[in-house]
This record gives sequence, C-alpha cells and structure tokens, in this order.
Amino acid sequence: ESDNTFFTPDPVKSAPGFAPGKDTALETLWNVQDRRMLARRVASLKPNTAPQWGKMSPSMAPEHLGIALRVTMGEVEAKPRSGPLRFPPLRTLIIYVLPFPKSVPTTPEYIVEEEGNFDARQEEMLKLMNRCSAYPRERLAEHPAFGKLNEADWGRLHWRHIDHHLRQFGV
Repeated sequence: ESDNTFFTPDPVKSAPGFAPGKDTALETLWNVQDRRMLARRVASLKPNTAPQWGKMSPSMAPEHLGIALRVTMGEVEAKPRSGPLRFPPLRTLIIYVLPFPKSVPTTPEYIVEEEGNFDARQEEMLKLMNRCSAYPRERLAEHPAFGKLNEADWGRLHWRHIDHHLRQFGV
C-alpha cells in the first residue's frame, strides 16, 4: 500500500544540536548546563588561535559577542534594520534550523575593528553571558535585524551565535 502524503521534517529534530536519544530541548543561553559548556569553550579560546574563516581575531570575537549580549539587555543601542529577517518564518528558520552562514555582514554596531586585551575581553564575555542569562526576560530588547524576539528565540539565538564564533576558531 502506498502512502502519498508528504513528509515534513520536524524542525526541532532536524536542527543542529539534536541527536536521537537526547532530550529534544535545543541548547540555549538560558540553560545553566548549556551556558557552562559554552563558558568552557570560551575559556579554551587562545589569543593565538587562527580563524578557520572570516576576518575576526580571537580578541575581537568575545568583544563582538559581548556587544550582542549588551544589545539584548538594552545597554548598547543598535539601530533597527528592515529586511527579510523580520519575516517570522525566515526568522524562525535562521534561529532554529539553518546553519549560520560564514562571513556574512553583521549589524554595524556589532563590528569590532580593533584588537584589544584578549584576557580582559574573554573574562568580560563570560561575565556578560551570566548577566544576560539572569536579566529579566520581560525587559529583553528588540533585535536590530530580527525585530521582536521572545525569550526562547533570544536564548537560542545567543547560544547559536556564540557557538558559531567558537567554531570559527575550532573550539
């Protein structure tokens, strides 16, 4: 007997980070175990690590990620941008399903062009991850490219953004 129905993959089960037999919850900055795993990886980044793609150096990455965390908490203002990323289906695909593309232009306020003190930036990044995770969810700012995000979107987006840049340096 033939089954002619379309098979639509479950976006959660086909998302990066999902493995059969693993809890179906995706990694998020809000989860303490997930945050600790990211923190260990951030701590393993070394100032002389060569990037596998892009222009960012190891001292620029924690600063760039820290700016994104500060935007979430309203500490840094980033000008809202219009565009297709505000369209909910596309936004959801990017935050939860599709791999982050390499060397894509970012929000101008997130750009770091100067080298800095690697150790200080790395330490501040770790503090910001914890501070952002404790920030009141009802006060989360609007994302400059994606627009209004809910708590789950913000937590997953930050986890994936940090993971993306750690992968950039092979950690």
